[in-house]
Amino acid sequence: MSYIKSCSIEKPEGKTLLLKIDAFKHSSQLSFDPKLNIIMGQNGCGKSSLLEALGLMMWLPLIDGRREWDDSFVIAKAVQPYLKIKYHQKPTSGFFFRVEDFSKYINAVQAEKGRLYEDLGNLPKKYKGRIIDQINENRNYPLQRMRRLYGDNLNDLCHGDACLTILNAGMQAGGVILLDEPEQGLHPVYLTKLIDTIQEKAQRPDHQFIIATHSPLIASMPGATLLEIQPDGIKQLPYKETEHYKITKKYMDAIDQPP
Repeated sequence: MSYIKSCSIEKPEGKTLLLKIDAFKHSSQLSFDPKLNIIMGQNGCGKSSLLEALGLMMWLPLIDGRREWDDSFVIAKAVQPYLKIKYHQKPTSGFFFRVEDFSKYINAVQAEKGRLYEDLGNLPKKYKGRIIDQINENRNYPLQRMRRLYGDNLNDLCHGDACLTILNAGMQAGGVILLDEPEQGLHPVYLTKLIDTIQEKAQRPDHQFIIATHSPLIASMPGATLLEIQPDGIKQLPYKETEHYKITKKYMDAIDQPP
């Protein structure tokens, strides 16, 4: 089973800021592996915007379980008219993850907690302490939703554990899984746990991954189709020909050189 077969990007017409973004300044035809695909490129090349546009066109659920693609996806919305997806079959499930949403999601629960404590501050003294804490938790609807989705208050976890909890839950249902730079803020131990999970899920017939990343570790996953966004177009490359590999190898080789 596979979902996205390919997508085509039509060069935008007229004067548009999209022509300043490498991913969209040329017409491109991208073929996707049925299991695992990695999109790489320098900052500002458009890899995240391309991933967002794909997610928006499939109307995938975001971290909070909703499909409310707000104004932070403005470039993705502008790209939509120039992007066409060919399917083996359309997904009925999936997940879109980006670190900005992770931080916003976590902070929203804390902000609601603070707002509720402020509202509850005028209650009689007999309601102070644990009673107010319980009232706060019962009225904190973002927290209740978080617990339904992820089984815990993610604010009680470290960044790595909270991030992996969300990613593991989001990948569970299968479909098309879009991950935008999931390596951000993860220690190598947590990153390798994530890579192991992705590789395990990618072997299932109902999972297809497309990941935008700066991580040479994620890009090194065996069997992945590697797409590198360059100023003159988007190219499919072997791992050792990617800029990520070349730069990493240069610095790793220097460690063994005499001072």
